[in-house]
Amino acid sequence: MDGRFARGVCEAIVEFHRLGRSTKVTALDPVSLTEVSIIAPSSLAQRLMTDSVLRKLDYVLSRGAKQSA
Repeated sequence: MDGRFARGVCEAIVEFHRLGRSTKVTALDPVSLTEVSIIAPSSLAQRLMTDSVLRKLDYVLSRGAKQSA
């Protein structure tokens, strides 16, 4: 990850699990141990799946920061 997200996360663990014609993509923030997942068509480019799950992770992390403030 290139650090372009709002929270400034510099790395995340991303996993891909193909489930028939769909792929489950999971991203984990190693600092907070926050995990999010999406389901995408297997035909979608891996980079698009990665971008989507990282945007979701950024959103979830930013909501957590607002709730704890």
